[in-house]
Amino acid sequence: MSSTAIPTMSSHRVMLLVLAACIVLVVVLNMSYLPKIVTTSIDYSTGNLFLDFSEQSKKSVSIKKVKEWSEKRKEAKVKAQSENNKLDDKQNSKQQRPSSTKTTTTASASNSGAQSNSGSSKIAGLNCDKYGGPSEDVAAEMVYWRDIPTDAKYHSPHYDSQTPKYLTFEPDEGGWNNIRMSMETAVALAHAMGRILVLPPEQKMYLLDKDKAEKNRFTFRKFFPFDDLAEEHQAVDVISMDEFLKREVLTESFKDTKGKVVFPPGNQTIFEGHVRDGQHFWSWWRKVTDPPIWDFSRCVVGIAKDPGPEGTARLKQYLETLDLDKTPRTVEQYIDNPTPVDAPPSDRLREMLAHRREICIYDDNLQSRKVMHFMGDNDSGARLLVHFYAYLFFEDWKQDLWTKRYVRDHLRYIDEIQCAAATIVRAVREKARANGDPAGQFDSMHIRRGDFQYKETRIEAAEILENIQDIMPANATLFIATDERNFAFFKPLMNRYNVYFLKDFQHLVPNLNKNYYGMLDQLIASRGRTFAGAYYSTFTGYIARMRGYHTQKDKTKGWKEGIMNSYYYVLKEHKSELVHYFPLKGPLWGREFPVAWRDIDHDVHPSQIIV
Repeated sequence: MSSTAIPTMSSHRVMLLVLAACIVLVVVLNMSYLPKIVTTSIDYSTGNLFLDFSEQSKKSVSIKKVKEWSEKRKEAKVKAQSENNKLDDKQNSKQQRPSSTKTTTTASASNSGAQSNSGSSKIAGLNCDKYGGPSEDVAAEMVYWRDIPTDAKYHSPHYDSQTPKYLTFEPDEGGWNNIRMSMETAVALAHAMGRILVLPPEQKMYLLDKDKAEKNRFTFRKFFPFDDLAEEHQAVDVISMDEFLKREVLTESFKDTKGKVVFPPGNQTIFEGHVRDGQHFWSWWRKVTDPPIWDFSRCVVGIAKDPGPEGTARLKQYLETLDLDKTPRTVEQYIDNPTPVDAPPSDRLREMLAHRREICIYDDNLQSRKVMHFMGDNDSGARLLVHFYAYLFFEDWKQDLWTKRYVRDHLRYIDEIQCAAATIVRAVREKARANGDPAGQFDSMHIRRGDFQYKETRIEAAEILENIQDIMPANATLFIATDERNFAFFKPLMNRYNVYFLKDFQHLVPNLNKNYYGMLDQLIASRGRTFAGAYYSTFTGYIARMRGYHTQKDKTKGWKEGIMNSYYYVLKEHKSELVHYFPLKGPLWGREFPVAWRDIDHDVHPSQIIV
């Protein structure tokens, strides 16, 4: 009798097979909770990790390790959902707030035509008690901003409180005032598009490494009152990149342009360091967000007064009716001849275009994106090295003026820097009185010497003196903001003027972060009777803009035309441009233009302003 033999397995082999099957099952069941980046291969276009069990990797994954990964992913999702709920609560709280958080005295408004400040407003005035002074009367000199409660009610036509959308941006790759300029533009874009502004991670910034007692890493909240901005405006929200990644990315709700769920490199939400060290993160973020290539030298960004194809069509029509080929726009036709701020859209567009011939329209397709991202380097072809008012064209002139006030009234240096400046301005005026001017008037300059790439601006002090002696009288008190450390360089100026520098007053603000000294110089120089700066310098430019804001508040000579007592000591051919109305012209970042401040409160009645 024959029989077929049935092979048998040893008990230990059976156990090994069962164990292997269990491992595979656990891996499959937990794959959705595996960290997207551990130690194996990474697809940086999506942020995804691929666990490689091939011969190439020779990696073994224990059940214990898989469980650890699973728990970490679960914890991350729970934490992210918690952050999401907190942000939702914050948004709901803003929507339930009264339309204005400020207290006003209506009797005063009816008697004087203006509202009085009861002390509850964070915008009106400048209180320096927290910083040891000076008094509010002294500090008031620095205040160019206005407190307009009705502005806090304004919503962009693209704003949708039920469907949050975001704007992210990279800090500019240049120096501080280039970084500030691009930040202002990003802030203006975010509101125009009805988006939540996501601030970049904390990082080192070019040339801001002066205070060895500080860690020398900054967020924009270190310089500007972003928390107050979000609190004061119902339609404005500002969050950190960390908050955004927890809310939208770690919860697996964010998808790239191909519709795939993505995760940040390393499943991290905190990316800190120097702007160049952060390029790893920004490179990944660019790939998953597909930023628009809106070259400011080629086009203006068109914002229709209402969303939809009709608005897009109107913006295109405005450009077509200009017929720039037959009737090109020239600088000369607008010198001392500004377009009224409430002019029809086509008239305002013609002046604003400068040398450009296109409109990059923010349309419904772009509005549907969860995230709009803007880049910060020249190689991208879309660097935001442009003034917000030279980039954004609003069909609605009221939205245009509102945006300009939004930047003026909120994107100002924090009170700590303003108060330090008020302290030193008072001291400079005391010097001026001692030097024979009973009114305490002083003149001011910004003399750029350091790393400026425009060599034609690096002229000797004797030539500087020659260029300014007709606009600044002999023996005047002169405050000079400068990056020149060899003060003997200024001897020709010292022979004619009573010259002072920030170093002469630093003892008055001993606790101020040294990285704030550049901003401090700007604020002090902005209060000079006559000012002279360097063409092409964005440092000079911001001083000029703040002086422009002051002219509108103080109604100084020429305020209706947007002109002021300011000059360029170099380049000489541009010397007197600021005492005339000049339209936008290239390079757009090379100076500030009166369109930023001229008639900025055109549609605001004095009774709407808290004083």
